[in-house]
Amino acid sequence: VNVKALPLSVFLSVRGCRYELVMTFVDPSSSGRVGAGDAALFLKRSGLTDLVLGKIWDLADSDCKGLLNKQQFFVALRLVACAQNGLEVSLKSLNTAVPPPKFKDPTVSSHPIILYQISEANVLI
Repeated sequence: VNVKALPLSVFLSVRGCRYELVMTFVDPSSSGRVGAGDAALFLKRSGLTDLVLGKIWDLADSDCKGLLNKQQFFVALRLVACAQNGLEVSLKSLNTAVPPPKFKDPTVSSHPIILYQISEANVLI
């Protein structure tokens, strides 16, 4: 599966988690890109091992540029969620419904952009 061939809408909203808002957190300048260093610092807060995060990076950075565009970053977030839920870290797993990724760092986990979810009653939780 080619990451670039996947529709962006697949990653915009997963169980209410707005990946678009997460992108604004890691890319405050709205450049549309996340560098390797910033992505690594952010994704390490998932609690996954460096080995798993390395595999996620390799899959998301499909063109080996050392940075992720918006769609590639969304792929990384989905793969983090897949790994956290015991699924194989592979592009095939992107089609599996999983809860949004979680982050251990309390400053990130409590950040409204990261945990922005809309309940069935459309109430911010």
